[in-house]
Amino acid sequence: MTNNTARANNYIQQLIIQRLNLTLVDLCDRENNKQRHAIDHNIQMKALAVVHFGGALEQKTRKLANVSECLEYAQNSDKKSDKEDIPFFKGRVKKFEQEVKELTDLTKVAEQELVQAKQMLEDNRTQAHQFSYGLRASFDDVEL
Repeated sequence: MTNNTARANNYIQQLIIQRLNLTLVDLCDRENNKQRHAIDHNIQMKALAVVHFGGALEQKTRKLANVSECLEYAQNSDKKSDKEDIPFFKGRVKKFEQEVKELTDLTKVAEQELVQAKQMLEDNRTQAHQFSYGLRASFDDVEL
């Protein structure tokens, strides 16, 4: 009779441990889901930044090309008025080159941050799979 009582007590203890494990896995899973939503939002913001900076970069690059063409025309022109415009166009070229450089740097940073955010999402998914595995394993632990 004491052997049956010991088995019953052992079984009850295993059920309690399983219940605690399930509660812990559930809490971890909920926290993981919250993190996933935050990471998804972060990815959307980083992707938007890449598009924004990339679009601005393209626009400034086109303006730089136009101003460079105007500078080249002024430098090759025989007209006095065109020669007088050379300092203006040089200033504009320098300004647009600086803006293109800044936007290139910002775009690269945004792209790197997007890659990092995607890696965080992948890590979060791996963690979710571990929680799922832990949940299945909790059911298998109780011996009857």
